[in-house]
Amino acid sequence: GAYYETLADQQLTTTRPIPVARGLMYDRKGRLLVENVPTFVLRVLPAELPFEERPAVAERIERLTGMSARMIIERIDAHTGSQFELVRITDIRTETARIISEDPALFPGVQVDLEARRRYRQGKLMAHVLGWTGRISGPEYQRLRDDGYFPEDLLGKAGLEASMEDVLRGTYGLEEVDLDRAGHEVRAPKVLVEPDAGRSLQLTIDTKVQKNAEKALKWAMNIVGIKRGAFIAMNPQNGEVLALVSLPSYDNNRFAQGISTTEYNRLLRDPKKPMLNVAINEQYPPGSTYKLVTGAGALADGKISPTSTVNTKPFIEIGEWKYHEWNNEGWGPLNIYGGFGHSSDTFFYTLAGRLGIDRLAYWAHQFGYGKPTGIDLPGEASGIVPTNEWKRRTLNEIYFTGELYQAGIGQGYNTSTPLQVLNSYAALANGGTLYKPQLVRRLLDAC
Repeated sequence: GAYYETLADQQLTTTRPIPVARGLMYDRKGRLLVENVPTFVLRVLPAELPFEERPAVAERIERLTGMSARMIIERIDAHTGSQFELVRITDIRTETARIISEDPALFPGVQVDLEARRRYRQGKLMAHVLGWTGRISGPEYQRLRDDGYFPEDLLGKAGLEASMEDVLRGTYGLEEVDLDRAGHEVRAPKVLVEPDAGRSLQLTIDTKVQKNAEKALKWAMNIVGIKRGAFIAMNPQNGEVLALVSLPSYDNNRFAQGISTTEYNRLLRDPKKPMLNVAINEQYPPGSTYKLVTGAGALADGKISPTSTVNTKPFIEIGEWKYHEWNNEGWGPLNIYGGFGHSSDTFFYTLAGRLGIDRLAYWAHQFGYGKPTGIDLPGEASGIVPTNEWKRRTLNEIYFTGELYQAGIGQGYNTSTPLQVLNSYAALANGGTLYKPQLVRRLLDAC
């Protein structure tokens, strides 16, 4: 009895996850965009690292990796699980892995393992579409632990890596393992839950079109002299996005490799906001592109016909206020074709006045303004489509006629994302169907 009691005291039964391969990503032509590459990682088993030796071991690791000894000890102390659970410290180079593995006496409790790391083959070109993965944070773990996540998990943090997290991650398995008091396995693990590998994605993006789009956008930004811009190409017949470029960009491989706090903060403080997706996160006055809404709404509501004319002038006057034509001259009588052909401001001021702000807003909503398009990316902005009620609620004021004129040409309180503008014109081009833009063409089964 005493013999078996001693054995029981010296053994620990615990469970641990069985990781699975994260799904890959391909472009619409089957070109590989995101892959998993093996990388060496340093882990510590607290039960095998004597407390009095921690400072010396941490300093040895610091000399090899550049990671401060203080941070190494903080990571060990921050681990809230069992002393027999490995604590991930950092990625390491092949040479560092060799040195540590060849002299285990100097590194008690330290293990070198292989794990998969994301590699984004196109780097900056696809960063805002693909996003990146990073270590799960404390608050994220508390929120997701019941969904099968673990303290050392990787998690999609941006782009498709985040929005398609459930598909890409798959389902981890679970195994039961018996350990001795030193944390060594005493028998083969018992599988409790079989793992299910993540599924891969084939995107609608065409890498060649994306490269040409980036080239064109850089050229245009240089000509105009601006620092930020977006270029989106979409098939109006089905909403498939062939290219989505946001500049400036960032290298998502730096995140996959474990970006430093200093570098991450530098990106966040950069006034050009390279991590912001201009195509869907930024909101601007749509300007003359919004005349589509005003013209279509006036036609649909019978305020004009295709042949009726509006007399355009150098300006429209309301009391002491003047609302000018963009050329300060006007064009004389114009029908809807001439109004669009000349992009006449006074033409669309007049149409907006006939519609009123609430009907103008109604037609804006029909074209997809004022709400996210639903593209499969996180953080999409809604934009603003003002109404009488919106003005009262927001500013406690009525809507003035001059503001209505400005709204008719996409100015004033109106804001939209570049993708909303594109999607509204796609609906016009395809005969009236407002599709949800999409980046994921289909799901691929795990290999």
